[in-house]
Amino acid sequence: MPALLLTNPRAGPGGPRLKFNGATVALGEQELPDPTEYDLLIVEGGDGTLQRVMTELLAKTPAAALPKVAVLPGGSTNMSAADINEHRGFRQCAVRLQSILQGAPQPFAQCRPLVSVQPSPPTPTTSDGAESLQPADCAATAAAIGPAQRQESSNDLQANPPSNRTSPPASGGCRRYGWFFGIGAVCSGIQRWSEKRPGSRLQASTNTAWSLFREFQGPRRHQQIHLDGRARSVFAMMATTLDRLLFGSRPYWHPQPPTRCEAAKPPAASLSNGRAENQPNSNDEPAAQRDRAMHSTWVFADARGLLRRSFRLLRGDPTLGQLPGYQSGDIADLQIDFDGPYALDGELFDNRGALRLSLSGPIRWLPL
Repeated sequence: MPALLLTNPRAGPGGPRLKFNGATVALGEQELPDPTEYDLLIVEGGDGTLQRVMTELLAKTPAAALPKVAVLPGGSTNMSAADINEHRGFRQCAVRLQSILQGAPQPFAQCRPLVSVQPSPPTPTTSDGAESLQPADCAATAAAIGPAQRQESSNDLQANPPSNRTSPPASGGCRRYGWFFGIGAVCSGIQRWSEKRPGSRLQASTNTAWSLFREFQGPRRHQQIHLDGRARSVFAMMATTLDRLLFGSRPYWHPQPPTRCEAAKPPAASLSNGRAENQPNSNDEPAAQRDRAMHSTWVFADARGLLRRSFRLLRGDPTLGQLPGYQSGDIADLQIDFDGPYALDGELFDNRGALRLSLSGPIRWLPL
């Protein structure tokens, strides 16, 4: 089958790479060719690599026109690959992929959308080097931002004054696509992790989990948002189309198992006033997009006993939903308004104003 390898040579702490004799593009060094000329796209890298690749691809090509996508876990954190694939290690995934390329029967593809993040419309581009408004440039801007240029929540002005830091890239109205969106403590934890990147993938995953756990231990910082017409104070919020996160955790009440593209799925739901409610489906939506939803979890400022309940939260204990400040539900579309950073697959971006979360079109993922 005609396959295209998209590899990030700077991803991860180093290690084995796929031995591939076909068409190869080194990300950040070459432009992406037309993906519709191939039957399979292979993305070799971590979560941030996959986010930037899919953002650039979907800026030019409809999701329905993309070929199948296979993900090789070649980054520091590989949360997306761990959820999509049947194997966790790079070598096992590479062996499975090589056998498929050599003609072995393909596994059933998973038809799953990404989280679409659309900031409010941007102001016009100026001549002083402001971020380009072209969607494809969003990915290029994100790729150029290193760990030292990321910042903690905007609530930390006294501890980290503007003169001592560089802000994350502005949203600029560009739509981005990824698996995992977060605000509040999620952003602070990522910033803490990025300041001291470890030397192995296991250390990276452990350090990421520890950095997030530290947010539960330390002084509570809250993100002020507007949701459903009223102001809310949020400690942490996330929305994801992944069913498993780091170390297999499921911090939402009702995860959906992966399904084949042609399989029927339960109807999606949306969040209204912070609660999950079923909504009727539109007949003109693609079935795979219509029937899949983002898992969302909210920890508001009035949540109590957060540290002692953190493990219950990470395993998606539904009894937490009976306590003040803890909410979870599947959503298909959500608009929130806030000023501050948001995280998308481990990358931080700065937002000002309204931000809409929705679903991309369904994409076919080939599990390895």
